[in-house]
Parts: sequence; C-alpha cells; structure tokens
Amino acid sequence: MTASKEHADEVLQSFRKRRPTPACYPCSKRKVRCKGGRPCGPCTARGHPEICLDGDQHRRSKLAAAVPLSAHETGSRSAAETDRLGEQGQTLNSTPAGLTELQPATTLSPSEPRVGKFSAMNFIRGRLSSAHKVLDEDIHPSMGLGNTDLQGPSLAPLGAAFQGSLLPPSREEVLQYYPAFRDCIMPLYPIVYDVVLFESTMYKALKDPVGLKPEQVAVVVASLALGAQFAELGHQKSRRQISLDLIHRSNAYAQQANYIFRPSLEAVQALLMVGMALQNVGQSDGAWALLGLNFRLAQTLGLHLLSPDEGAGATLWGLIVWQDAFLSCRYDRSPLSHGSGTKELSGRYDLSYFQAMKTICALDSGVLRQPQSCRSDPKYVSSIVRDLDELLGRCSAHLQVGARPRTMQQRLEQNALQLHHSLFLADLCRPMFSIAAIDANKIQKELRRRGFNALIANIEAFLEICAFSNIALRLWSMTQATVTCALVLALIDSRTTHPTVVPLLRRLVKALKMDTGSSDPTVKGSVHNLPGICLMRIKGAGLLESILDNPQDTSSTSPERMDIEKASAATDNVAPSTPEGLPFAEDLAWPAELPLFDRGFADSVLDFDLDQSWYESITGYG
Repeated sequence: MTASKEHADEVLQSFRKRRPTPACYPCSKRKVRCKGGRPCGPCTARGHPEICLDGDQHRRSKLAAAVPLSAHETGSRSAAETDRLGEQGQTLNSTPAGLTELQPATTLSPSEPRVGKFSAMNFIRGRLSSAHKVLDEDIHPSMGLGNTDLQGPSLAPLGAAFQGSLLPPSREEVLQYYPAFRDCIMPLYPIVYDVVLFESTMYKALKDPVGLKPEQVAVVVASLALGAQFAELGHQKSRRQISLDLIHRSNAYAQQANYIFRPSLEAVQALLMVGMALQNVGQSDGAWALLGLNFRLAQTLGLHLLSPDEGAGATLWGLIVWQDAFLSCRYDRSPLSHGSGTKELSGRYDLSYFQAMKTICALDSGVLRQPQSCRSDPKYVSSIVRDLDELLGRCSAHLQVGARPRTMQQRLEQNALQLHHSLFLADLCRPMFSIAAIDANKIQKELRRRGFNALIANIEAFLEICAFSNIALRLWSMTQATVTCALVLALIDSRTTHPTVVPLLRRLVKALKMDTGSSDPTVKGSVHNLPGICLMRIKGAGLLESILDNPQDTSSTSPERMDIEKASAATDNVAPSTPEGLPFAEDLAWPAELPLFDRGFADSVLDFDLDQSWYESITGYG
C-alpha cells in the first residue's frame, strides 16, 4: 500500500507544473514581463541592472522590517534567519536606486561633518548659537563641507553595471568639455604633469579611443568630468548629471587598470581630477577620503622622495600636498603631508604662482600640526604672519599686491594667490576675534587688524575674478573660501565701525546668486538636485542676507558687544557725584540745587562748522 502511494506521488509530481521564476521587483513594479535571470533583460536594457532584485526577497525583507514579531515567534525563529533577513533589508536600503519608488520618502540631508576646534564652521556656530533655527540649519550647507548627497557617484561598479560604465569618450564629449578643462583648470592647477603627452592622448581619444590603455582613458574621462563643470551647455541636461556620469566611467576604467595593486602616474592623475570634480558636485568629504587613498598610492610610487625639479612625479606630488593642506585647513584636521619639497624654495626669489601656493600649503600644514595652545598663542601666530609677508615679497612681479598684470593669465594668478594668501592669514588670526577688544594686548590688536583686512582682501579678490571669469563661481575651493570669510566678517563687530563692509558683502551676495540656475527642467523644484557648488552659493547668500538684515540675532554672542554692554551697565549703576562726597565739602557753600548742564548748547558747539581761514590763522596749519 505504501509503495502505491509513493508511486502516485511521483506521477502527480511529474504532472505538476513547475512554478515559474518570479519577476524581479522593478519589472513587477512597472508591470512588465520579466525575462528571468539576474540581472534580467529589461533592467539591463533600461540601464539599472544593479537594482534587479527578486520580488519575494523584497517582500520578505519588507515584512520583516514592518511586522513586529511576538515573543513566541521571536524565540522560535533562528538567529541566523533573522540576521539574513536583516542583511537583505540593509542591502535593499543601501542599493543605489534608479526608480523613485525605491528611494526613501525623506529629504536628502547631509550628515554633519566633523570639524576641529579652530575651524571656521566652529567659529560661525559659536556666533550663531543664539540665532533662530533657520540660520542654524543653513550653516552646514552654506559652508559646503560634508556630502550634500546621500547617494554620491558609485566608485565601485560591479557586474553588468561595471561593463556598462566602460564607455569610451565620444568625439562630441571631447570637443565640448576639453576646451573648458584646458582654459579653466590647467592655468590654475598643474594637474597635467606632461601637457604634450596629455594632448597626444586626447588626440588619440578623438580618433580611436579603443586603442588606449584603461588608465589613459581614466585620465581623459576624468578631465572631461572637470571640464563639464565649467562648460557652457546648450542642451537640457545639467552639468552635475554629466559630471557624475563621467566620474563613474573614469573610476570604472581605473578599476579595470587595477590601480590599487598596480599604481601608475596616470592613476594618481585621474584620482586627483576625480577628487576635484567631487568637490564641485558637493562631495567634499568624499574627496577628502579619496585623497587619502591617492596619497598612499603616490607614496607607493615614491613621489614623496622627489625634489621639486624632478619633473612629472614631483608636480603631481606638489598638487597632492596642495589639496591635502587646503582640505585639512577647511575641516581643521591633521594633514598627511609634512610640507615636503619646500626647503629648496626657502631662499628663492621670483617664485611662480605654483611655487608660492606650494609654500603657503607647507606653512598651513605646519600650523595644523601644532597643539591648540600654540595655535592660539599671539607670538606664534605673529611669526607665521611674518613668514607669509616674507613669502609674498619673494613672488614674481605680477603676483605682488598692487601690481598691474599684462595678461589675463597673470591677472588670474595674482587674484588667485591673493585669495588663498588672505584665506590662510584670516584663518591664522581668527582666534583673536574671540578675545574682547578691550582685553586684547598690542600684539592681539595688531593680529585682529590683519585678520580683518585679510577677510576683506579675500572677498575683493573673489569679486575681481568674477568680473572677468566664471572660474571662481564654479570652483569649490574659491567659493568655499570666500563664503567662509564673508560669514566670519559678517559676524564680527568690526563691520559696524567700517562703512565699506556691508556694501562689500551685499556685492558678494549679488555675485553668489549669479549662475545658479539649472537648465534641466526636472530639477527646478528641488534645490538638492542643483550642482553642489550652486547649492552652497544659494545657501551662503541666503545666510549672509539673513545676518545682514537681522544683526541683532548674532550680537548677543559677540565678545565685543558683551564688553560694551557690561561697561554700559556698570556706568549706569554708578551713583552720581555729590558735593558731600568731595573733600572739605562742609567748608564750601553749595546751592540747594545744582544747575543742569545745557546739552543743547554742547550739541550746537559740536555741530558748529569752523571757518577754515580762522582755523589756519589760529593753528598755523592748512
């Protein structure tokens, strides 16, 4: 009897229809036929194979996350199964979603960056601690630090997504984006260590990009990612989306070249370009992390052992030190570099723009490595200020303050050096603004004056560049530096005693609002879809306007304002002098009521306009 039942079960099992492969989640959501396989054909054709997930997995992870288990069910379920379902839910939530229904229905808000005690953000937070919430919430995005997008460009494409990212640069991309890279990036940053070799590679990319090595294609595509951020686009696609796509493709080619286990100068060069592009799209914290990897790759190649005159490798290493010092200063973090390669420049005169910038970054790295007590010491700060003044005196003639450059390139270098020089000087002197003016000694007062002038010089240099180029408005390093200086200048009481400060800040607000519109009609409703540099400018301009229009919101935290209020309160509490309080008062005959001082007469004397000829006859001076 048992054998017949088993035979019957086998027959029934053979006739039973096999359960078809369930459709993936994107196909079931769009209600289209799924052709099976992971990734399936429709997902691959639509360009998002990485989100091709099983529908039953999504339902199980969703139920596991949404339905709470009872105590009995929790005890009966094995720990391994619970962990597996939890991992599936985390995988689904962390997967880059191409469909809007897979994205969380929350506003993209960047995580708060970790900054040091002497950072500008920490100073601004302290001054705005008593301000209203709108100001406090706008501090972080207006400073441009951290990552403004929770889902940045993937630096590790896998599977079919990796193969889809290996797209060689097209002729249209090279012709449209390379001129902007050549005109805007190459004059300010020596990121191309061999111009002849680079342009030869670019020429090959125009003719036959398939014949190039993967690391060479990575450099070409990374340069196009930077150029797209400065190009004037005539179509509807935004600069940010184009740049993110090119960043993704450049990293795919760098991974194909196995740059971690086989580092090369091309890989270091490509990563430097990608890091700068990440800054401009609002991923400055990601650029900081990528710079650490690139720093180690350069050390693996021995670039840190080269002298400044040893060609390509030394040029790349100098730019790595430059970027490391600048980002470390913005976050107030300890830099990786030790200012190598600047001893040979200590006795040189007629320094070029790049040599001067390299020396400034070396000084900056040395300051960041000092303890906090030393960085707030007026004597130490004064010594670094003297080194900065001495450095500026050893620069080329067209880089000097007040010089008249002959070419646009010289004018751009002069203003860019002035912008970064004044930024470093303002960062050095910023701790002195936390000291009350009436309590400051002679050295501290001088440092406060130098810091105030440096803040103004930084903004003026930025506006000068904006007058003849769009580089400053689209380059994260320049915009972030000037917005920082402007916020500090708006929050110190020195602006109330200098009538030129508020008009200067108003001019900056007007400049920051330029070139912030997006040509993509799909992004006009969400400010988070704007390019990172545009988002920082919009938020920074709004925060500056709020501070200028409502100065009372920030006055309570100012040390100078607190000292003035204390002095006024102390004066009001002092009792007026009476005749009885004077010596020998009993021997003097005082009237019953002292006459009041005629304040109107005093005002008329102060307002009286003396005749100039009478003044000259009395004093002898004209």
